Amino acid sequence: MLSDLVTRGKRNPLHQGLSDRLKKERKAQRLSFRALALRAEVGIGTPQNIEVERNAATLEVVEKLARALGVSPAWLAFGMGPREPPPLHFRRKASGIITQLDASPEAWCKDAATMLRACYGLEEEENGNGEVQSDA
Repeated sequence: MLSDLVTRGKRNPLHQGLSDRLKKERKAQRLSFRALALRAEVGIGTPQNIEVERNAATLEVVEKLARALGVSPAWLAFGMGPREPPPLHFRRKASGIITQLDASPEAWCKDAATMLRACYGLEEEENGNGEVQSDA
C-alpha cells in the first residue's frame, strides 16, 4: 500500500529525482524557468522552486509541467515508465475505460479513473450536463 511507503514528516521516496529530471529536461529543451512556467500555465517561480527542492510539487503541477515538456507525467514525477507520453491511441482507449469507471458508484473505480488520468496525462472536463468527462 502506498501509505506504507510514505511517512508523515519525511520526504516521499517516490518523488526523489523529480527535481533532477525536471532540470535535465528543461535544459535539454533550452527553456528558461519563466518560459516553462508560461508554457505549463503555472506560477513563474514554480519550476525553479521544484528544481531547487524549495517546494514539493502537486500531482496537478507535475502533470502540467510534463505536458508542457512533452514527457510522460509518470516519468517526470517518479522516474517510472517511458519518458515519452503514451501514443494517442492508448490515450483514447484509456479515455474510454475512464468513462466506464466514472459511471460506477464504487469509490475504487473513481480512484482507478484518477490514476489512469494521471498516467496518460488526461484532464477532467465538465460537459454541459455537469458531468465529468475525460479529455483525450
